[in-house]
Amino acid sequence: MTGYLSTDVELKYTPGGTAYARFSLATSETYNGQVKTQYHRIVAWGKSGEACKKFLVKGQIAAVEGKIQYSNYEKDGRKVYATDIVADKVSFGPRKDAEPATTGGDIPW
Repeated sequence: MTGYLSTDVELKYTPGGTAYARFSLATSETYNGQVKTQYHRIVAWGKSGEACKKFLVKGQIAAVEGKIQYSNYEKDGRKVYATDIVADKVSFGPRKDAEPATTGGDIPW
């Protein structure tokens, strides 16, 4: 899927020291003249997550390939269901603050 980052990348580490990054990707489609935007939760693990934190910023265009992962957990006594895209590959467009020679490409991992 291709869209724009609607959040900055948040990098965290598991208790075992494995890095993971979370961000939201907004995708839009037009149907009968109306634009519908959906927000997708993206998770990238390990070196991929660290590269996402280094290269991606809110508002930047990116393409994500990955797998859908469903999960649920308890919050305030209620069961919450979540759907994440676990990224296998992330490609990115130019950053708003980037030099022309350093824009675009695949994240190197």
